[in-house]
Amino acid sequence: MPDVSLYDFLPLFPEETEEAVRARWRAWANEGLTPENVEEWTDVREGSFWYIATAPGIQEAARIYDLMGTEFPAAGFPVWAWGDYLDDHGATVRLERLAAVAAEGEVTFSGTDGIIIGAGTVVAVEPTTAEEEPREYEVQTGGTIAGGEITLPVTATTPGSGGNAAAGAVTLPVSALPGVTSISNADPIVGGTDPETDEALRERLLAAYEGRGPGTQRDYEVWARAYGGVGRATVVPLWNGPGTVLVIALTADGDPVSATVVDGLQGLLDPVAGTGAGDAPVGPTVTVTTAVAVNVDVDATVELEGGYSLDGAGGTVDLTAAITAAVRPYLEGVQPGSEIVLAQVAARIITVPGVHDVGGVELDGSPANLTLTSDPAQVANLGTLGLTSGSL
Repeated sequence: MPDVSLYDFLPLFPEETEEAVRARWRAWANEGLTPENVEEWTDVREGSFWYIATAPGIQEAARIYDLMGTEFPAAGFPVWAWGDYLDDHGATVRLERLAAVAAEGEVTFSGTDGIIIGAGTVVAVEPTTAEEEPREYEVQTGGTIAGGEITLPVTATTPGSGGNAAAGAVTLPVSALPGVTSISNADPIVGGTDPETDEALRERLLAAYEGRGPGTQRDYEVWARAYGGVGRATVVPLWNGPGTVLVIALTADGDPVSATVVDGLQGLLDPVAGTGAGDAPVGPTVTVTTAVAVNVDVDATVELEGGYSLDGAGGTVDLTAAITAAVRPYLEGVQPGSEIVLAQVAARIITVPGVHDVGGVELDGSPANLTLTSDPAQVANLGTLGLTSGSL
C-alpha cells in the first residue's frame, strides 16, 4: 500500500492505538468491582496473567482499527487504490493494466553466402560484468545470407524496458552460428516497456470515468495510451490538412515504440481511413507513427561555489553527475513539435546545489532554442554534456 500520509482523510481512527484499546480492556476487566471483591477482582498490571493472555487480542484489535482506517477506505476509491484493488476498479470500466511489451528491432548477420539463419536463432548484448545476465533476442523470420550479409527482425526474449538496446549493442551469438563472422544492429532495438504502474493505470482510469468523447485531442490520447506498449502520446490535429490527425506514440520513458505497436495502434484507431471502423469517429483520417530519438549535445559554462568542482579534484564535490541528472529529464521530456528552450536548460543547471551561475548554454553547438519536428516526429536524448568551469 502507498504511504498513507498521502491521504488527507487517513487514518480514520487515529485514537485507536494499542494503548487505548488496552486501557478499555483493563477497565472492562474489573468494571463494577472494587479491590474488596477479592475473588472476582482481576490483576491487570503489566506482567500479570491477564496482561499476557490479552496482549495478542489487544494487538489484533488495534491492527484491525488501523486497517479499517487506512487500507480499507483507500482501496475503495480509484484515486487512492493500489495493486489488485486498482485493477478491480479498472475492471468495472473494462480497463486492464497494460502488460510488459518486448523490444523489437533488426540484426544484421555477416558471413558466408548460403548460410541459413533460422527463425528462433538467439543473439544477445554481451554483459559488461560477470554478474550481469545477457539481454537476448530471438530471430522472428529466418533467411539466407546473400552478398555477405542478411538483416532479420528480432524480438527480445524477455518483455520489458530492459530489452531496449542501443545501436551496435547486439554482437554476441547465443545459438551456434557456423559461417557467421559478425553480428550487429545498425539501429536501436526499441519499444520494450515494463508493466503499467499504478499511477499510469490510475490516470487512464480517471480519464475513462470522464466518459468517451466525440474525438477531441484528449480522446485520441486516451485511446492511444490504452494500447499495450504506449506510455505517452502526442496528438497533432489537422497535421496534413482538414480531416487529418497525427498520433505520435511513445513509451512511458519517451522512447520510440516498435513497428508492431505502431501497426497495432493504427488498427485500433483507424484501420480503414475515415470509416469509423476503429475507435476514431467517422470522418477523420488518422495516421499513427512513432518518434525518432535524436541525440542533443548540451554545452554550458558553470560558475561553481567553493568546495565544488566538475571532477572532484582536491576533495571537492563533483557536480557533473548531479547536473546531468537535472538536465536529462527536461531534455528527454520535450514533446515532438515543441522547443528545447535554452533558458529552461540553464534553469535546471542552476538549481543544482553548488552551482552559483550558468552561461554560454548551447544546444548542438548553437546558442538558440532547438525545435523537435513533429513530422517526422522527434524526441531528444541527452548526447554529450560539455561543462566548463569558469567565472561569469
